[in-house]
Amino acid sequence: MAKVKDLVEQGMTYSAIGKMLGKSPATVNRWVTTGVGGDSTPFVNMLQYMEALGLKWGDIVENLEPAACGYGYVRKVQAKLGAGSSLITNGDLEGMYAFRQDFINEMGGNPESLVMFDVIGASMEPTIPDGSTVLVNLRDTSIRSGLIYAVRVNDELLVKRLIQEPGRLLCHSDNPTFGDTVIDGENPNFEVFGRVRWLAKRM
Repeated sequence: MAKVKDLVEQGMTYSAIGKMLGKSPATVNRWVTTGVGGDSTPFVNMLQYMEALGLKWGDIVENLEPAACGYGYVRKVQAKLGAGSSLITNGDLEGMYAFRQDFINEMGGNPESLVMFDVIGASMEPTIPDGSTVLVNLRDTSIRSGLIYAVRVNDELLVKRLIQEPGRLLCHSDNPTFGDTVIDGENPNFEVFGRVRWLAKRM
């Protein structure tokens, strides 16, 4: 919200900002004049807005202390990845967690490319138990058959093992009691967010 207000103060019109963010001028006007952005922002839209505004997660987190030498912060969002299904797509920030920089490098990038999600559901058990937390590299979106990814299918955020077959893609559940979702060819209702690189679970 502060970044949008800054752009207005710099002379950018509501129409221009709305075009950049995919929102109407009236919506941008409401954000600026009332400070109200409506319902919690979906994770997909949050990424879009931040990219359009040139923001990093550190820019929108208040009172974030600098990470200790050799460490970096990784964000965790309120959205849930469904090992089954999930309509909890809220992209609001739940917290920032410090990891060693060498671990962040091993996971495939800088802290801006990584995000943590909680997982709900049993379809990926025993690999990913219900209630686990996974670390996803948002830049690793090229599908390599047999690996596990965070994906969007229609309006649901899911965690699935992707298996490539001729002319189609299987969103495979490791739990044999759950079925697979078949993605035929180019499908606008399917999107790969990133590859799951790390898992934490309760004992």
